[in-house]
Amino acid sequence: MDVNEQIAITWLTEVKKMFIQSELYFGQYNSDIDILAVSIIDQLLWDCEIKVRTGTTNMCKSSFDNIINNFNCPDRANIIFAVNQNKLALKKKLIISQKYLGETPQTIKRWEAAFTLKNIDVIYFDTVIKELSDFSSSCSKTTNVIIQTLKLSSSTA
Repeated sequence: MDVNEQIAITWLTEVKKMFIQSELYFGQYNSDIDILAVSIIDQLLWDCEIKVRTGTTNMCKSSFDNIINNFNCPDRANIIFAVNQNKLALKKKLIISQKYLGETPQTIKRWEAAFTLKNIDVIYFDTVIKELSDFSSSCSKTTNVIIQTLKLSSSTA
């Protein structure tokens, strides 16, 4: 599990108050579901993929197709079906850096629309960090490394 997934897990558990299961492997190519998150209150199951790029890589047709194929893989669906015994409503969530979708607002909007057409909600990693940062400022005590790091960074700013 990489640090981006750890940050997303912290956001899901601490801010969104969801229960999670991570790194559910399927298929023959070491494919995995990054995070399955359950909201008992909303009766929802989120199937989350985390894609964060800090370099110059941008979304392209093949990257888009890979993400869609991964979300729609029959082996993935079998894992989700096995976990989702309560038949919670399933929502596909792509937690992604905005920069990965492109450099211009038009390009970003085009990719957002393409994912929406495939029933995948785009959540920006900037939103995750902002909500975690806000949460960390209101949190008096924590043993969570990510939240503690955000608390320390905001106290030194």
